[in-house]
Amino acid sequence: MHEFDTTLARLLHADMNLVPAEAAVRPMWAFLAAVLLPDVTVWRFPQPPEDRLLATDITRHVFGRLWWRAELLRDDVRIDNPYHLLDVFPERNFDQILARRRSIGGSPELIRSLAKEWPKDWTGTNETEALRDVLKILMRRGAFQDLFGLPETLLRPEIARTILDVRHARTRAHADGVDEVSIGRYVRR
Repeated sequence: MHEFDTTLARLLHADMNLVPAEAAVRPMWAFLAAVLLPDVTVWRFPQPPEDRLLATDITRHVFGRLWWRAELLRDDVRIDNPYHLLDVFPERNFDQILARRRSIGGSPELIRSLAKEWPKDWTGTNETEALRDVLKILMRRGAFQDLFGLPETLLRPEIARTILDVRHARTRAHADGVDEVSIGRYVRR
């Protein structure tokens, strides 16, 4: 399903020619899912819950979530493949980012920087839990540092350091035989 979702995200974003204000209109997504493409909707989500079909929450809608994922991860620096970052996070992890859309998910620069710095190999570590830890730290930092105002050149080193700290904390906790990771206790000093 991941390949289908990323392919459809590229197609929806590139071919619909929507601006974010238009993509925020929930009835448009409901029409697309219930009238124009009901067969695809039901194929992708058999017995879809209301939010997948009616767009009560666009970030959960069968098509709206894909358009927004492409919008937030589109990297115009890569002219040859502006959608190369769509493959970085599986859906369950990207949902973690969108769930924090008021603090982190509302900044395409922050999301793109996170995707560019995100390691491909998480062997021995739960990637979803690590992402939650990184997001918690970034949200805490956002209380006193304007992450939305930083350009990508300054964001990426901050995010890379945060990811490294979380990875170090999780590795250290695992070595100490600790199940619950308290990031503050194990952060590299």
